[in-house]
Parts: sequence; C-alpha cells; structure tokens
Amino acid sequence: MPQSSATISVVIADADREELARTRALLQQDHRIQVEATAAERSEVLLLLDREPDIFLLAANIDPRDTTTMVKQLLELAPSTQVLLLADDTDAPDMRRAVLAGARGILRKPLTAEELLGTIHDVFETEVARRERIAELARQRKAKATRGRVIVVFSPKGGVGCTVLACNLAIALRRLTNKRVALIDYSLQFGTIGTQLNIQSAHSVAELAPHEEDLDNTILDDVMVQHTSGVKVLLPPISPDQVEMITTESLTGILEGLRSHFDYIVVDTWHSVEDATLAIMESADNLLLVTTPEVPALSTARRFLDMLKRYPQLLYKPQLVVNRYPSKGAVALTEIEKSIGLQALATIPSDGSVITLAINEGIPLFEKSATSVAVRNLGKLAETLALPADIQSPIAAGNSNWLGALRRRSFPQ
Repeated sequence: MPQSSATISVVIADADREELARTRALLQQDHRIQVEATAAERSEVLLLLDREPDIFLLAANIDPRDTTTMVKQLLELAPSTQVLLLADDTDAPDMRRAVLAGARGILRKPLTAEELLGTIHDVFETEVARRERIAELARQRKAKATRGRVIVVFSPKGGVGCTVLACNLAIALRRLTNKRVALIDYSLQFGTIGTQLNIQSAHSVAELAPHEEDLDNTILDDVMVQHTSGVKVLLPPISPDQVEMITTESLTGILEGLRSHFDYIVVDTWHSVEDATLAIMESADNLLLVTTPEVPALSTARRFLDMLKRYPQLLYKPQLVVNRYPSKGAVALTEIEKSIGLQALATIPSDGSVITLAINEGIPLFEKSATSVAVRNLGKLAETLALPADIQSPIAAGNSNWLGALRRRSFPQ
C-alpha cells in the first residue's frame, strides 16, 4: 500500500501518568505524528474529540469496568476517528468486546516504539485508502448515473431502413422524455441524416475528432445542428479528406464525451463490419440489429450474429428490430425469430406511402403522420429503450391513448 505524507493527529488517554508521558515521548520520535492532546481522567476523554484526531490511543485503565461502552461513545461522537486500545495483562477481560464494538486493535504494555508507531501508520494508511475507495465509488456511481445511454442502430446490409429508424427513434425519445437527445451520423462517407431531416451545416464530426477528450458545450453548440424537434444532430464529414482523418479512437472517444452532455445518443453507422464499427458497437448500451422480412436480409443478419461469436463482449448485445413488417410476402415473424435466434424487440410496418413521402420531403414521421402505425410502434420502441424515470407520461403497451397526447404535444424548441 503506498504511504501518504499527511500528518497523523493523535490523542492519548491513560490514567497512568507515567505511561502517558512515555507513550507521548515514543510518538514524538515520528515527525509525521502530531500529539494533539492528552487526558488522565475519564471526565476529560470525550473533550479530546473536539480535536477530531485521526487516532485515539485509549488505555483500558481510564474506565476498567466498561471499556466497551467508552469505545462506543467515542465512535458515536467521532466516527472517523480510529480507536486503538492500550492494555496490560491485568486489565478487564472485555477487550475483545471493545474490539467488536469498533476499536481497531489492542497494543499491550509496555509499548515499544516499533510496535506503536508501526501500528499507528498501518491503521492510518488503511483508513485513508478506505476513504479514498469510498470517494472513488461515489464518483463512479455519480458518473454512471449521469452518463448518457448510447443506442447504436446497425445492419450489415444496406437498404433496410437504419437511417429512417435512427432519425425517428431519436425524435421519439425526445418527445417521450423531454431529455437531451443527440443523433449521430457515423455513416461517414454516405450519411443521409441531414437529407432526411432537411438540415445542413458546414460543421461535422471531423471538427470534434481533435477534441474528443475535452468536449464542452461551446464546441458542441458550434458543431452540432439543432433540429426543430429539439434533437441535436452531428453530421458526417463533408469531404473524403476529412473522413481519412477520423480514427476509430476518435469515434469512440466522441461517444464517450457526448455521454456527459446528452441523456440519449442515437448512432447511425455504416454497414461494414470492421474494427471501427465493432468498437462503436462495444460502446453501445443498446445495439439495435435492423433487418427486413426478406430472406437475403435475414441471411445477412444471421451471418453477422455468427461472426460475433468471435467477439464475446458483443455476442449478447444485439436486439432485433424488424423493419417493414408486416408486408406482402414477408417471412412470418415466428420464422424470423427462429432463423435469427433473437426475439424481436420491435417491428416497424411499411405504412404505405407515408414513410416514402416523409423521406422525400425531409420530414420526420412524427410530423408527417402522427396517427400512423409506424409512429405508434416507434413510440413503443422508444418507451422500451428509455429509462423508466425519464418517461414523462407512461405509455402502456397497446394503449393508443398516448397517441393523442403525442399529437397534441408540440415539438420543443
């Protein structure tokens, strides 16, 4: 255990004044130990706690009839103080009970400098390490509680509707929770989120790459575009040269940085399975595997899952979303689940021409047709992925009343 250089404050209570003076002299041999005060009477003992010492050396002769009660009183009044008992062979036999009550140990008289000083240092360093560990765990719990959730939308096959799903899922999460939602276009070369949401910007993910470790609100406000829904959008690089400058470490580092600024981060990525996409998947809290109900798409999804057997950290992450289901001639859902080996988390229907019109006009489904089945199912998917505490109005599965509230709720600016 690494030792600190902090001063160790000590108080001594011993009814034997000669032993008291001897103990103090031993302690003064160590430059790190500061004797704050001493007491030779029981009535003085509790007053020593005003000093808030690190170590309290308590001789059993101060209260030979009930040392255990004395220890309990000391720890009730000063729970951060470490009590060490000083005893000799004639002291009362309740020393073991005193240790069970919270004393850190017993030192037998006559004391030696090596034993006394060594024990004090050991107890002090152990307590410092314990407090640091408690503080670190508290920081980790706080950080975990405030970390945004990363939802990656992926398919190994193009054309299955990942981008449409990512855009509308982000908006559904924003509407459902009113939390901070980011939409990230990691389809670096051919991303179309900007087109689908009818937004554009001269800024892109390439500008965040150099700042992955120190993202702040100023940088994010400059680079990200706010959609009318309230979702903040990070667009892909504008030129191929910028794409080449972005590393796998940058992509995952940006996601980790965004966790501190957003409650939900929805990521649309490209379809190739390579180091970068695998790293992005590993960063995900939810990995949505999107397929459509046709044999080629299902076969590709199955091969992807087989590939993940080489990556144990990813093997159990995918959650199945079947897009364009039901549709004419589609493989039955039971057959899809059997073929893929996953139960569908959600199904999103084609819903006629509504989705096509929304895409062509650059309008989210929630604006184009709030009454569509696709919107209802996207809302249910958002409810499944959102933390229960974040949901503004609980949506019961199969309850259509939420659609009315959703239609009446305007997009927050």
